[in-house]
Amino acid sequence: MALRRFHIEKQDLREGSVTIHGDLFHHIREVCRFAEGDIFEVLPGDGTAVKVKIVSVAKKELRAEALATRFLPAPRKPFVTLALSIPKLPKVDWIVEKCVELGVHEIRPFVSDYSFCAKFPTFPKTAWRVGASSCRPPPSNRGAAT
Repeated sequence: MALRRFHIEKQDLREGSVTIHGDLFHHIREVCRFAEGDIFEVLPGDGTAVKVKIVSVAKKELRAEALATRFLPAPRKPFVTLALSIPKLPKVDWIVEKCVELGVHEIRPFVSDYSFCAKFPTFPKTAWRVGASSCRPPPSNRGAAT
């Protein structure tokens, strides 16, 4: 069974032990029902996972000792595809702009009963091709002679 993981503040992890209090304490103790001797992982936000064992539980906090530390690999970049029911034209530019800012990999427009262009059979679809071409990142210069 996989270990449960909890995000903690970096300052809560000191000299091989971690002190947990507040909402996270309530979640670990009351919701997950962890007790002394239970093992889980904490993520201090520095790219590591620390395996800890609960050594003491007080009324409003618990203390756990670090058993092992391991480095976590960087997460893979997700390829997000946006399926978009075609909106009114003024919104298209804004949506494309925000998709580029957020790193959306692909925009797939479709026509539904609620699409703006469903009312107009001769909708100018060339606007989408121009907008889509502006989303493509510029070609990289890897391997170019300098």
